[in-house]
Amino acid sequence: MVDTTVLIPSEEKKNAKNSTYWIYMSSLVISVIAIILGISGFMKKPVVSDVIIFPFKTENTIGSFIPGNAVSLNKEGKLQVGAGTTITKNVHSWEKKPMSHLHSTHIGKNMVVSVYDGHVTTTYVTDAGAVLYAKEFDLPAYKEKQRSCDDLIPLRDNIVVSLGSTELLPMRVEFDEKDAKVTFFDGVAITEGITYQPVIDTLGDSCFAISYFYSRVTDAWSTQLATRTGCINVSEKEVKITLTPEVFYSPNYMFHAIAGLSDTKYVLAKAVDENMTNSDIIFQLATVKGNTVKVGKELVLKNRTNFGFFDMDNLNDHQIIVTFIDGNLDNGLESILLVYNQKDDELIIGPFLDNQDGGASGQAASGQYNFIYIRIMSETRFGIFYSNVLNQGATAFCMGEVTPAQDLIAVGPEYLISAPMTDPVNQYYWLGETNLSNNRLVLIESLTSKDPKQTHSELHVVDVKPLPLGVVAEVTKNTVSVAISGTIKVSGQKLASGHNYYADTHGHLIKGEFVGSMNTESYYIYVESEDGTIVSDDNRVGFAINANSLFLKVHN
Repeated sequence: MVDTTVLIPSEEKKNAKNSTYWIYMSSLVISVIAIILGISGFMKKPVVSDVIIFPFKTENTIGSFIPGNAVSLNKEGKLQVGAGTTITKNVHSWEKKPMSHLHSTHIGKNMVVSVYDGHVTTTYVTDAGAVLYAKEFDLPAYKEKQRSCDDLIPLRDNIVVSLGSTELLPMRVEFDEKDAKVTFFDGVAITEGITYQPVIDTLGDSCFAISYFYSRVTDAWSTQLATRTGCINVSEKEVKITLTPEVFYSPNYMFHAIAGLSDTKYVLAKAVDENMTNSDIIFQLATVKGNTVKVGKELVLKNRTNFGFFDMDNLNDHQIIVTFIDGNLDNGLESILLVYNQKDDELIIGPFLDNQDGGASGQAASGQYNFIYIRIMSETRFGIFYSNVLNQGATAFCMGEVTPAQDLIAVGPEYLISAPMTDPVNQYYWLGETNLSNNRLVLIESLTSKDPKQTHSELHVVDVKPLPLGVVAEVTKNTVSVAISGTIKVSGQKLASGHNYYADTHGHLIKGEFVGSMNTESYYIYVESEDGTIVSDDNRVGFAINANSLFLKVHN
């Protein structure tokens, strides 16, 4: 008898053969599909070049737009034309015009008032950063001599106070888009003794504090540092200044500075004693109460070899930025955050930032000290202008910021704005800088020279906006469409293939260097166009792949 179970395949074996067959067929189908997808993917343009568009409703935008504009988002999240940091050079020029002892301030967001030896110039700067006019007036003489300027402040009702030639000179500046008028009032002596190098800062919008060197005789070794405050009384026909009694708060030091905090608080600073043995920077808190000023105890910033002028300005009623030259950094530039503790009514030295490692500023070949000026740009950002010794006294600019953790960080590169001096012994750059509005600084610089033919003065504008978002692709009645990734066609401008392109604060695209020619990931650079526009590497929006196509590659 034959066992049929041996001759007939079992059900399990049949199922196994069927499974193998279907696995084989499935693999074959998947392979064919993969080949088809691979071929179609090879034939198709890379996905990365597809344009990603972000539409904005017009109610979420500010101003007008055209295709090709570089754009950014403001702090309210609204779309605006322009992006990044831009320095527009030579917006206005004064040929062969010297402005010795130049200082500048502002009234509102459009009027720049500059005072220098013998003159006042009113310059109207539009919201777009253009100059409508610059009108000059003669300063009243001081004891039949040309009046000079040591410092300058703005107060309420369009009043500007010039501190110079040992007097406080109030003036009223009236202006519109077409013309300006300056009315001068009686000057007031800051002291009865011999004085020089006074500095001034505001205490609110009606009062001010001053610090100055004082001596009863013409002898530098008997000099003291003195301070007092004052206020203006304004009527339709006159402006009067009243001063509090002067307070002698320190023996002689080489350098000093002042910064107001509020209506009743300000900070005095000094450095390098008369014996040249102590170069620490010393701070003192001053309190105004009625008609008196009380100067508090000394707070010493130790282990700093200060050399040269220093400057300071307040961010708000409890934070001050102090910038100075540190000999330990080979005359590099350093900033610190000085904090006023309102609860304990005392000053605290905060973090520091090395803005520049060496050769930033100091004493020039002529024997004069090169300037350092600091200006507040916003609630957290500050800008520093200085005459760079390493670059033959050329005007340089850098920025810093206070972080939410109360630290100081550098923002962007060091910019060289002016040309180096050709004769540092017989030439000098004077600087008048002011903040017209948040994140807009106006700089007027003047090169004086023994050769009158080389004398010149210029106005530059520094604007800062958030980093680029992208480029406008299309504008309709209700929507502004922004390309934020991919390749976009750019009309109205012929691009240079292979070059990086950067946004400026006016929305223009600025041609930069060839892609990869500089290691921008390792250090900050900036780009200067042929017309004198300077933009930071952070402003990058992409690079040109042909004459009218831009591959977007924003820095952030």
